[in-house]
Amino acid sequence: MLKEEFDGQILSMNQRYVDSEFPFFAAEIDWEWADPDGVIQNGETKTASPFAFGETQGWGEAGTSDYPVHYVAQNMWGLGVTGRQTCILAALVGLDNIIFYRLERDDEVISEMSARCVSYWSENVLARV
Repeated sequence: MLKEEFDGQILSMNQRYVDSEFPFFAAEIDWEWADPDGVIQNGETKTASPFAFGETQGWGEAGTSDYPVHYVAQNMWGLGVTGRQTCILAALVGLDNIIFYRLERDDEVISEMSARCVSYWSENVLARV
């Protein structure tokens, strides 16, 4: 369904990446696509029950980055690890309705997420807390 509905070329699926600066950072990208300029970008797919989809559950207007914050964080993390600019989230609502959202890279958010993760890694994982 995704290949039929998405207006772009899907290049690969389920690729795992490791951050070039922090080898303990990783992300698995559901699907990758080429934008009109041929630049590879990230794609993510989520499923949602029609009863768990809507503004009260964090799902905003299609085409925006207004979707649940935990998915935004996951997608921003993926953009940080891969170094890419854009992530399309395809929400499969029910059995046959795909709604697309678009998230653009925010270097300030990625930097803050990375700093917190480095701190956690150093103070908890390496310290064996």
